[in-house]
Amino acid sequence: MQEINFWLGMEKVLNDVHTQLQGPPIQLTLNLLKGARRFLATMSFESDTGLKPAMDKVANFLQLLRDFPINELIVSNSIEQLTQAVRTIFQHMRRIRNATQYPLMRAYNLVEAVSRDLSAQLLKILASQRLMQQAAEAFEANMVATTELFRVWDDEVRQFKDLVRELLRKRGTNERPPLKINLEHNHLQERIVDLQKFRRQHMKLQEVIEKVLSEGKESGAKAEVQSAYRLLEDVDVLDVTRRGVQEWDSAKKRYDEKIDHAESEITAHLRDRLGAAKTATEMFRVFSRFNALFVRPRIRGAIQEYQTSLIAQVKEDVQRLQEKFKEGYEGEVRKMSTLRDIPPTSGRIIWANQLQRRLQVYMDRVMDVLGRGWDTHVDGQKLKQEGDAFAKKMRTVADI
Repeated sequence: MQEINFWLGMEKVLNDVHTQLQGPPIQLTLNLLKGARRFLATMSFESDTGLKPAMDKVANFLQLLRDFPINELIVSNSIEQLTQAVRTIFQHMRRIRNATQYPLMRAYNLVEAVSRDLSAQLLKILASQRLMQQAAEAFEANMVATTELFRVWDDEVRQFKDLVRELLRKRGTNERPPLKINLEHNHLQERIVDLQKFRRQHMKLQEVIEKVLSEGKESGAKAEVQSAYRLLEDVDVLDVTRRGVQEWDSAKKRYDEKIDHAESEITAHLRDRLGAAKTATEMFRVFSRFNALFVRPRIRGAIQEYQTSLIAQVKEDVQRLQEKFKEGYEGEVRKMSTLRDIPPTSGRIIWANQLQRRLQVYMDRVMDVLGRGWDTHVDGQKLKQEGDAFAKKMRTVADI
């Protein structure tokens, strides 16, 4: 706004000067000097004022700055309006093609100024919504909107940089684009991304605990998690000053300490359940119930020894299944099918499908034991590859 008002003010002043020069007093004086053959005075006056070049420069700058839609951003009351304002501003900034005298490096300063206004307005909008107390649906809607806002900004800035580089080549100047543009809203963007990640992890943990844990010993863990979250409700999570960063980090640390205590209770209970299991099948049932919690490092580390033994069990089961497949349909299996009046071809298909279902049970057990992302685990990945290859062979048999 300061730059826009400066050049609009300069235009007004130069127009006033031009009007005065065209007025009767000045024209009479110049005519008298010319009549007295004071050509040196009149010629030097017209050249010394530099009025025409100044007016041309201002007019050229205002090709870009006149009607600059910054007010659309400043008066935005929602994130969606901010996003549209960003689009409008960068669409207007393409007029720099016509503002041939406007320094291209200063255009980057203009982008930085827009970033400052964007940061201030976005902070104003989000601060009124108390993100930590918002319902999950409203919070997610805000996060989706801000993600789109930042995506639009990045796309528009990238296109603007390409335009400036193109104009630099055409103008043939010695100007060099800066290596980095200092965007003030980046700090707020980083905090919002951190906040989004934090709250999503918390909601996922809370959802998993409510789904997995029953009343009794586990109820203390639920209360601990809720208590941990309340530590952040009164923190100004959008304060990105040095003090704000310290408060945010301190609050997250206190939260983690409480969560660690809750995880310790869950881990102890889980180990008790696994220790009380008398068979591998019972252990698989325990893992099936609790595997959603294995994304937590502490819990995952506590049951690693059980995972190793159960994965070894699954490997043995898969190997035995492969041995059965190698033995083929002939033999006892075919005899049993014949006794039940099952035709040979149908019997072979039924036999292959039974092996496929059994293999799927074993793969489900691997998923239960290793939890989400099991197919990226070293043992899980190997078993998945082996299982996929085995399943392909059995499908071939079933198709025949």
